Amino acid sequence: MKYFEPDEYAAIALAIEQNDTEFCLHWANCPEVSLTQEDRWYRLVSDIDHPYFNSIFVANLADEKLAEEIEAAVGPFRERNLPVTWWVGPTTRPTNLGEALVQHGLRHTTRETLMAARPYGVDFELLSLDVEILLVRSAPQLRTWVEIMTGLFSDNSFPQEPWRKILLKAGLHEDAKLQHVLALVDGEPAGVGSAYFGSNAGGIYNISVLPAYRRRGVASSLTLTLTSLIEEQGYDLVTLCASEQAVSLYKRLGFGKFGEVNCFTRIPG
Repeated sequence: MKYFEPDEYAAIALAIEQNDTEFCLHWANCPEVSLTQEDRWYRLVSDIDHPYFNSIFVANLADEKLAEEIEAAVGPFRERNLPVTWWVGPTTRPTNLGEALVQHGLRHTTRETLMAARPYGVDFELLSLDVEILLVRSAPQLRTWVEIMTGLFSDNSFPQEPWRKILLKAGLHEDAKLQHVLALVDGEPAGVGSAYFGSNAGGIYNISVLPAYRRRGVASSLTLTLTSLIEEQGYDLVTLCASEQAVSLYKRLGFGKFGEVNCFTRIPG
């Protein structure tokens, strides 16, 4: 793999997961979301009725009390009749937590590949000249960004307005740790993406392209532009989590694979 030594792989996987953790913790800066940070887990709870804003991660549970600790972790969501997402990554303990979560009524919903690249190892030749990328700096631009992102959920379940308000409160200024971009093709909104500037890496998130504009270089241009933004901030590591369908795209751009993260979800019946 280009620009990575074999003895770096474990450290890179941890760096990817750390950036994901910091990205999730960033939501706790908003008054709508509360954070519980313990030795056993990190837990975000909100009144927004969607698993994206109600989650458990960085779990380190005792094998001998696993069932009891799972119940304690999901209890606040059950009591408030809220959905919950539990992320299981390389540092999660015990390693069989996913199996135990299924036994407790959570359903395995997502498997994503942990990927990373050095900015100087990314192929910027794949940047499309037909795609214009704008930094989101205004409330109207953010509204368009959210409409595109939430519109890609086929069941229309994503809470558009609460997310817009959270992102607006998080800030759209150039010094914000979370930056958003909007892709235009022929002047029309075509896709979105975000970058999070973490403590040890810059992470790419929310790459989404409207169906009518796919296979036109939009996802590549979003990813490469965000990579450039991250490099401008002085980072030498860019991280992301890729869906199964997107792994080949990111490999083409120069990203390597460093493990996986799995998502387990409970939706109130």
